[in-house]
Amino acid sequence: MCLFYVFLENSADWPGSVVNVVASSGEKFTIKGVQGKPPFCKVTVPMMAEVTAEANRDGNQIGTASSKAYAPALFLEISKKPGRRGDRQRRSRQQAQRGEGARIDIELQSHVRSRGGARLLP
Repeated sequence: MCLFYVFLENSADWPGSVVNVVASSGEKFTIKGVQGKPPFCKVTVPMMAEVTAEANRDGNQIGTASSKAYAPALFLEISKKPGRRGDRQRRSRQQAQRGEGARIDIELQSHVRSRGGARLLP
């Protein structure tokens, strides 16, 4: 099982909102945002389940989000701009292809001594 935290991009929209969460494994949750309570909800779904969340307030859609459940927990932000996460990933790939963005340098040194030489194990 995987813990899933669902929250809104704008926490001021939480009171009075209704968040519907559906997992590909069949679980369904309806969470109502309440003034004075934490502006997120926590649900548990099976590992690798595709989870979709949709938030509405006063009959208007606030936003949607979806992702796959991975351990140990996932944080899913419901945004008015659908696909924002995918757009960020797409931009990162484009930057990497142009040689822009982050760079990771790793240097490893090792001294391994073998007694009696190397041999194959049966």
